[in-house]
Amino acid sequence: MREGFFVKIKKLLYGVGLSFLAGAMFYLFFRQSFRDVYNEIGSSMTKWQQEKGIMAELYHSLWNHGKFFVILWILSVNRTAVRWYIRLFLVFTGIRNGFLFLFFVMNRGWMGVLCYLASLFPHCILFSLIYLYSFGLIEKKRQQKHKMLLFIILLFAFIAACLLEVYFNLPMMQKLLCD
Repeated sequence: MREGFFVKIKKLLYGVGLSFLAGAMFYLFFRQSFRDVYNEIGSSMTKWQQEKGIMAELYHSLWNHGKFFVILWILSVNRTAVRWYIRLFLVFTGIRNGFLFLFFVMNRGWMGVLCYLASLFPHCILFSLIYLYSFGLIEKKRQQKHKMLLFIILLFAFIAACLLEVYFNLPMMQKLLCD
């Protein structure tokens, strides 16, 4: 049984890794188109923070991350649908992160690696754990006792990750991108 778990993790990592490379290649092919976008982000970062309040940023974070989380749990009723959704979610996440990584590196050089890592820390660590645990919980949904309590704990962890993004990550990214 444990061996099957490691095979699934290995497949998951391969899928995300290949998607990451696909996102990086996409950016390489269209990097000239995104140069203006990067300049606009840098000049608008301070203005965005002043225009939006912290609660608006929190709602934005909850919406951006929450829609994937809610769809995951709605589709968990149908085992085939949730398996396809998990695969598509992982491919999308890999492509998005590969694109973001090369976007930062091509525009900021080695400092871009720091910007990329800062864009993921600390909230994405918590999101990754939440999603991995959710995938496992959905896979064993018929065998799990106290499922509602576990779901509520996951929900609070999800909200905590969104709060980390708004109160910790956004100011850190603003300092990195505007300095």
